[in-house]
Amino acid sequence: MRNKKSFLLNVQINRNQPMKYQNNLNQLFEILPLCKINIYKKLTTCNALTILWVSSGKLHLQIDGIPYVIPKNTILCVSPNQKIAIDHCEEGQYLVQYNQDFYCIIQHDKEVSCAGLLFFSPYQNVLLSVDEHWSGRINLLLNILEEEFTKKDSLQGEMLRVLLKRLIITCTRIAKQQLFSTQFELSELDLFRHFSMLVEQHFKKQHNVDFYAKLLYKAPKTLSNQFALLKIQSPSEIIHQRIILEAKRLLIYTPMSCSEIAFQLGFEELAHFSRFFKNKTNINPSEFYKNGFVIEYRENSVNSKAFSTSN
Repeated sequence: MRNKKSFLLNVQINRNQPMKYQNNLNQLFEILPLCKINIYKKLTTCNALTILWVSSGKLHLQIDGIPYVIPKNTILCVSPNQKIAIDHCEEGQYLVQYNQDFYCIIQHDKEVSCAGLLFFSPYQNVLLSVDEHWSGRINLLLNILEEEFTKKDSLQGEMLRVLLKRLIITCTRIAKQQLFSTQFELSELDLFRHFSMLVEQHFKKQHNVDFYAKLLYKAPKTLSNQFALLKIQSPSEIIHQRIILEAKRLLIYTPMSCSEIAFQLGFEELAHFSRFFKNKTNINPSEFYKNGFVIEYRENSVNSKAFSTSN
């Protein structure tokens, strides 16, 4: 009889069809094998929370118009309202999507602690390298999910939520190990996550650290010092990065003028917005508008901690 460790590491995934749960309350949870779903070859707007699991080969995709190559044994977390296009995929690559009607990570933050870390993170798209131990557990969990998708009874939705929570918690544990290069107290990580969520809510109008520090009952300098201890970007850098990311999306995907974008992002004058944008990107907004899709092809190393579409 094989021991438990052997079973976990040698489990084989054999799912060729989409798995989908949807009810009359607009709750949606699905797992899609990318090589079987033609619709995801095209550029789409993703309104759900997305986890991409690349268990084999390399996945070529674009997020917000920027191309990436995702290596084997990698998890990629993508927040809502980002545009995903699959350029090339292989067997063993899966897209897990769920909306917040099915499971709200903000309402249930104490259960999974992923808001501001995996999703709505200053990293934007979190890329996690998965070792053999975690890979075996994820594959086993997806096999259990595959079986549960076939159970058409009144308990199915709740069981799928339990299994999804387990997948999210697994990703959160991996992220905590990889995204921070120093040991930290749980309270320090929670501070970072709560700051990230506040930025996501208010970045279009509030550009100063003082505003967020006040909401967190911290002095601005204390907040900056605690982020420095975690060896991550400063609070002001995180705010500025989020503004630039949104500006790029609006320039590429909407017909809005630079003046309209400046106003939407909380700048009273176009000149101020243009200086800010050029200072952060070395190109002014009008030049970016003309060349937004002319972007160098990038291949991400398996050792990458995370990547951001603001680069």
